[in-house]
Amino acid sequence: MWQNTLEKHIRLSDKTQEEIAFESGVSQGTISNIINLRKSASIETLEKLCRTLQIPMSELFLHYGANYDRVKSPKKELQKIIEQADDRHDEELKILLQIASRILR
Repeated sequence: MWQNTLEKHIRLSDKTQEEIAFESGVSQGTISNIINLRKSASIETLEKLCRTLQIPMSELFLHYGANYDRVKSPKKELQKIIEQADDRHDEELKILLQIASRILR
């Protein structure tokens, strides 16, 4: 899950969660809740954390799913993802919507 990737980058940064919280403006409690799956994260929160960790937000999501470099029909793959969205919770759909909206601006 992307939360594990976020936690890994926090550990690799040689900064404490307190330092990440201070630099990003995201409370330590919120960071802990996100990592421990007790709270979802908004795109804005992820942007702040990624900026502080000096990683692109896409890094959180790169290691999951298909090997996108080898996709021959991106539209078909995107359609499959849309079909899978029917089984997702509203919070997950909101995150997908925010990501797609940011990309398509």
